[in-house]
This record gives sequence, structure tokens and C-alpha cells, in this order.
Amino acid sequence: TREGAVGVDWDRGPGLRARLVDGLQARLDRAHEPTMGREFAEASLSDVCMSIAQGRGERVSGRREAVRMVTGGSHTSSDFALVTADAMSNVVARQFAQRSPDLARASREIPRDSYHDGHSLTLSASGMPQEVLEGGEIQFTSMAEGGEALPAPRDFAAGFNLTNKAIVNDRVDLLQQAGERMVRGAVERLRRVLLEPLEANGGAGQLMRDGVSVFDASRGNVAGTGGALSLETLAAARVALRKSTGLNGELYAIEPWALVVPAELETTAQQLVADLAATKVTDANPFSGALEVIVEPGLSDPAAWYLIGSPAVHDGLAHAFLDGQSAPRVESRPAWETLGVQFRLTWAVDAKFIEPASWFRNPGA
Repeated sequence: TREGAVGVDWDRGPGLRARLVDGLQARLDRAHEPTMGREFAEASLSDVCMSIAQGRGERVSGRREAVRMVTGGSHTSSDFALVTADAMSNVVARQFAQRSPDLARASREIPRDSYHDGHSLTLSASGMPQEVLEGGEIQFTSMAEGGEALPAPRDFAAGFNLTNKAIVNDRVDLLQQAGERMVRGAVERLRRVLLEPLEANGGAGQLMRDGVSVFDASRGNVAGTGGALSLETLAAARVALRKSTGLNGELYAIEPWALVVPAELETTAQQLVADLAATKVTDANPFSGALEVIVEPGLSDPAAWYLIGSPAVHDGLAHAFLDGQSAPRVESRPAWETLGVQFRLTWAVDAKFIEPASWFRNPGA
């Protein structure tokens, strides 16, 4: 809190900026409860400019002059630009976390600190301990970065302007609308990035390092004959996951964790995993309460469905944000072509399959 910090000047510089960010965030997002910036929670945008100018020790005759003063100056930064950008970033991050596409639950986040291509590690053998006879030698397994390509973050961005006139007229609604569009756009961008490796090659998935698609009969992770989602087809998919193997023939014995379905199959999937009041043992649903249901309306095939292992336990679909930036960042600067402030939303993200064995696809019927 404001009172809890020692040695901070809350009336100018970074201290004042933190208070203004907290207050403006409360105006942009009514779910935010202000603390250090409580007194600015109802301040207009021009009031914010006035507070910034006064914090600098500058004399201003009115709000219009304050707006021109704090939104101009340096082309690369201004206090007003920093305050609005920080508040917008906080709002976008909170709302995005609540609305992230459901498909993200089926993917593991891989840390990446650069744009460079990278590959997962592979072992020259399964790593299973071998018997060592008396006087015998231990067999060593080599590790090398020769596995599947890791997600390599790609840049995405969008921008908008806020004019001085809008600031003087306290058009906070424009910032709210911009924030809402940023959140919706970020959710849709992450959805499309996650769908790319899944939907590639007509639904067969991206090409893996061996030149074969993710879902291929040679991998044993796709149904030979498509079938509608039912107890019987789900049971066959479970067997396939349990018997999935690695590059060296080792059994993964993957436990099914979730059903990934298009919107058209949501009700069927929920019925299959619902708790049933069976009257006798033979009526019991073996999948009752045992599977998550992940609904992705962006899946293009209304009949295809997937059974997957938990991404927290098994490699499969993976995504990466640059430097762990799991939500888009809002940046700002004084506008150059117009009078006002320019904002841009930036984000670096990518997704790839790094192991095909933990996903099973049934093309449906």
C-alpha cells in the first residue's frame, strides 16, 4: 500500500505514477479495487494530466494546457503515456486470463527467452536400466538436441490512437472499448495459434521431424475407421493411448485426461463423462467423472474428436510466450502524426506439437 512503502515520494515521479495507474485502472475495469490510487479512481483523463504536470512542479493555467504539456514533449515517452499504458496492460492481462481459450488447457507452456529455433532433447536409447553382469559395463545413453522443433515465438501487434480532444473530453469509454477489443483479439489470436498445428494438413496435424503428420496410422494415434463419439469408440481410443510408444519402443502407458471436442459434440461429451446413477455394476459408465471436457469452437471438423493425456505429465501440444509474457503488453508514446497518444498491443507466441503419442484422433462419422 501507499502507507506501507518507505522512502517513496508519492506526490511525484514513479510514486505518483503508480497511484495514477491504480486509480485509472479502477475506471477502466470496475472489478479492480484501488488501493494506493483510491483518490484518483474517479479522476478524469485531464485530471490525470493536471496531476502529472503539478507533480513536475509546472504551472498550468488549465486542463487543456496540462493535456498538451504532458502528452507532448519527448517523442519516445511521456508520463501520461506511461500511466495509461500500464493501466491498460493490467486490465488486459486480468481479463485475458479469465477468457483464455479452453484449448490452452490442452497445451503445455514451454519457456523461451528468444526467437531462435530450438529442439527438444532426445535419447539414443530408451533409458531403461539394463542388467549389469559381474564385471560388465554400464550402458550409457546419449542426450542431444535432436528432437522436435520447439515453439518459436512470432510477433503479433495492433495499434490505435487517442487524440488530445478525446483526453480533454474524458473519453475513458474509448480506452475501455480499446481494451475490450485488445482482449478479444488476444483470445482469438491465441486460439488460432494453438489450432494451427492441430488443423494443419487437412486435420492430420503438422509435419513432425520424420516428415509424417502428427496423426498417422503408422503412429497408432488415429482411428482406422472414424466413429461417432460413444462409449465404444472412446474405449478404443483409451486402449490406443495406453499402448502408445516412444521412439525406442518404450511404452508410455498414457492415462487419458481429457476429451477435446468441437462445439457440435459438447453435449455428447458431457453426457459421456457425467456422473450416472447406475442401478447395477454393468450399467456403470467407466468414464464417469474421469475425463475433462475441452470445447474448442474453432475446430473446423464438426465430427472429429480427440482423447489426450495431461500436458502436465506428457509432452504433446506445446506453446511458448517470449520471456514468459503470457498476456499481451500495451505500450504507448506521444503521437507523431496527430495530437494525442499512440498505443500498441504487442505479443510473441507460437505453438507446435513436440510429441504425437499423447494425442489420439478419431475423425468421427
